[in-house]
Amino acid sequence: MLPVCRYLIGIFLGLGILVTGTLNLSAQTQQEKDKDESEEPVEDPIVTILRQRVDAYRQTVGIVVGEIRGTRRTVYARGTLNRATIRKATGMTVFEIGPLSSLYTSALLGLMVKDGEVSLSDPVSKFLPDSVKIPEYSGQPIRLEHLATHTSGLPRLPNNVISADLNNPLDGYSVDLLYQFLSTYPLTYDVGTTYEYSEVGMGLLGHVLAWQAGKSYDALIQEYISTPLKLANTGSTPTISMKTLMATGHDRTRRPITAWSDTTLVGGNGVRSNILDMMAFISANMGIIYVMPEYTEEDSIKFQAAFEEVIRPRYAASRPGVETALGWRARKGARDRYTHWLSGRTGGFYSFVGFNKLSRRGVIVLSNSSVSIDDIGFHILTPGYPLASPPKLTSTADPQTFQAYTGTYEFSPGLTVDIMTTDGKLYGQPPGQMRSELFPESNRNFFLQQENAQITFVKDAAGNITHLLFLKNGQTREARKIR
Repeated sequence: MLPVCRYLIGIFLGLGILVTGTLNLSAQTQQEKDKDESEEPVEDPIVTILRQRVDAYRQTVGIVVGEIRGTRRTVYARGTLNRATIRKATGMTVFEIGPLSSLYTSALLGLMVKDGEVSLSDPVSKFLPDSVKIPEYSGQPIRLEHLATHTSGLPRLPNNVISADLNNPLDGYSVDLLYQFLSTYPLTYDVGTTYEYSEVGMGLLGHVLAWQAGKSYDALIQEYISTPLKLANTGSTPTISMKTLMATGHDRTRRPITAWSDTTLVGGNGVRSNILDMMAFISANMGIIYVMPEYTEEDSIKFQAAFEEVIRPRYAASRPGVETALGWRARKGARDRYTHWLSGRTGGFYSFVGFNKLSRRGVIVLSNSSVSIDDIGFHILTPGYPLASPPKLTSTADPQTFQAYTGTYEFSPGLTVDIMTTDGKLYGQPPGQMRSELFPESNRNFFLQQENAQITFVKDAAGNITHLLFLKNGQTREARKIR
């Protein structure tokens, strides 16, 4: 029996080795599987945001983000230069930057002040022909500082534009028309007391600085900013290289838009640039400036001092807690840390820039669609800032009903909005501002994507439109139809 026992024991031992080996093999396979899963690449949150905006939400055709963390700069991009090309948007892609042009104009002002070319307290009339009458209020003149801080009392756009294209309102606007506007426009409040964003004011500032220097606006940008900072693709008149890199603008439905063609008020909205150039420029605003071999340490100190003056908050802006610097909006946060930012759009582009100097963080977002990207910029700069909700789906509405909604609606004396219809679409346009499309949810209910607001048109018993209701952030305002 002993041999048999030994035989059985051998079988059981063999089975034990087999089972143990199988278990060890299974455990090893599971560990390797877990390791493989743990090593799967996780998509960068910024990449996710851009992918959603371009591919899922279809809010833009191409979008590029530049993130600054001290001396480290990172570029993120998604989409294409236009819908008819496979050329990808990159850090080199050139965009219209609209109101962000004013940041270059304000930087010019700060640098020319340091050079002794001009003073912030200089009246605008000092630099224009005697035939041009600059408006005053109670004997107080408009000074260069007022133009740079949007406290001049001038409106957003001049009231004598000649363009019929609402997406390109300054097309054909000449210096003579600008002078005519200045000589006839009446100010309605004290200069230097009230913030009102003014593209014509910033455009006038760029014009005045060029007049004083006896050079074109682009030549000034090249001399004072592009050459020291090594910017290769920034200016109001695209160079040959800029044209090859230029994105096409699109409206909110991603239809191509004609390029912005202003040549007079370029200091307010006519500059074009790309992410790489803007990261260098915004770094300079933050005090991160590299001394070039051809510049002395004294040049670098002057550059830094000029930008310190540019970003210094000076006046209260339109919203509580917000101040205006030269060109910038600024809000004081925890531990007295200021966040500076500015954003805006042209007919087919939207741009955002913001930074926090003490934390040495900056963000630039450029998009070739007029849909707002403010939430992306603020979210990257301050991660707790919420992203906008996914866009609502539009419903089918009868364009024949839109005509009844057209007219002028008054929220309060002096605060109105014009409702108009073009090519089967409904638009809203406050005086002196660009129009925005109203997207239908039903025949009477519409939403405004940029404001994340709802608009409802209300009829009386006879079926006539009497007023509209504007719902935003849980609050409803009524605007009466006055004509």
